[in-house]
Amino acid sequence: TQPAAAPPAAEGAEAEGAPKAEGEAPKPEGEAEAKKELEKKYEWVEVKKMKTRTKKTDIPVVVSNGLGIPEPQLQKLCDMETAMQVEMAEIVETDEKKNDLESHIFNMRDKCSESGAYGAFIASAVRDTFMSELMKAEDWLYDTPD
Repeated sequence: TQPAAAPPAAEGAEAEGAPKAEGEAPKPEGEAEAKKELEKKYEWVEVKKMKTRTKKTDIPVVVSNGLGIPEPQLQKLCDMETAMQVEMAEIVETDEKKNDLESHIFNMRDKCSESGAYGAFIASAVRDTFMSELMKAEDWLYDTPD
């Protein structure tokens, strides 16, 4: 009879791996492959950045039945606004002039009184006439509507 030969699978396993220690159990092939896959996951790979390309296209914008006021009506309203601004400026100017006139009336009344700055230089009859004219001017100022 012939000596017993080792099964071929056992020989292949010993030939592929490193010599095994006595206390080490042989590892299954699936576990060794999983370990290799883990190592591959952490390999550095150069990533080539691709430039993003943008394509620009001009889009014509045409207003059709746009919201807002039509051009002729807008021009008419702008003219009305300008007229109102001019009128308001006239009102403000008139108010300022009336205020100046009122201030002048009060100042002249104070200065022309007997104890005022001009009192010593004005005769009593002239003073009374001038005071009545100042009173008429003040009444006209308050009675005249804006």
